[in-house]
Amino acid sequence: RKISEARSDAPIGKEDELFTHSRGPTAQKKAQIMDKFMTDLDHTRKMKQNFRQDEF
Repeated sequence: RKISEARSDAPIGKEDELFTHSRGPTAQKKAQIMDKFMTDLDHTRKMKQNFRQDEF
């Protein structure tokens, strides 16, 4: 509980900066993978919407 409170108090972006510096390339790699995953997820969602529209 205390950790989450501390996190919300931290200025946005600072935490990620610290995380990236503390982990180095690994954190950046994770961020890239996550970014790609979210992009793919968004793409899949759009494809499904298009598919539903084509049905009618």
